[in-house]
Amino acid sequence: MVFGSLALIMMGCGGETLDGAELGGAVCDCFTNANALPASDTNRAAEQEKCKALEAESWKNVQEQNDLTQESAYRDQFPCGM
Repeated sequence: MVFGSLALIMMGCGGETLDGAELGGAVCDCFTNANALPASDTNRAAEQEKCKALEAESWKNVQEQNDLTQESAYRDQFPCGM
């Protein structure tokens, strides 16, 4: 799932600016995939929780960059698919 690949994006190289749009897009992809699971799938709730954690961690990392352009690029990804 997207969660693993986002960890690589978020790590980056020391001091490298994170791409807010890319992080926001990865969060949207995560939710899209999790929400596409059938309601009867026992993993659906767990996948949605992973996406919530991913969203929180991504936003934290974007904010730590202290770059309003990246924060705006992140926020522009929501609501997903717009």
